[in-house]
Amino acid sequence: MTATAGESSTAALGAIAEPALVSSISDLLPDIVERLAATPELRECGACQQYLAAALELISAHLRPVVSAPPVALTARERDVLTLLAGGMSAQQIARRLEISAATVRKHLEHAYAKLDVHDRLTATIRMRELDLLPD
Repeated sequence: MTATAGESSTAALGAIAEPALVSSISDLLPDIVERLAATPELRECGACQQYLAAALELISAHLRPVVSAPPVALTARERDVLTLLAGGMSAQQIARRLEISAATVRKHLEHAYAKLDVHDRLTATIRMRELDLLPD
């Protein structure tokens, strides 16, 4: 069974599209759609229209969660702990800096990781950067 042009393009785009990359064009999407729709060559090319429709559907699917995602509600202390963590400090070093126990640091990290939907310090740091939650 042969895949249609739309199915092929959806599979190809799905394999390479990163949500963060796709979401970064969200402000440009209406202009892109308008310009592509106005292109005479695309209006006359059935396969091109299928590829375009598949691409726009994929982009829309990736944008919906980004646009509708609620803001992450970290406490001030969770933010402090994550900022120090992103700076390379261990839980023990963070505990000394903030004058709290290492167990309390771990508990703050546990709660913050759950809110950020991550499971480790590297992913937490990346997620914090994506959400612009780290100080400059």
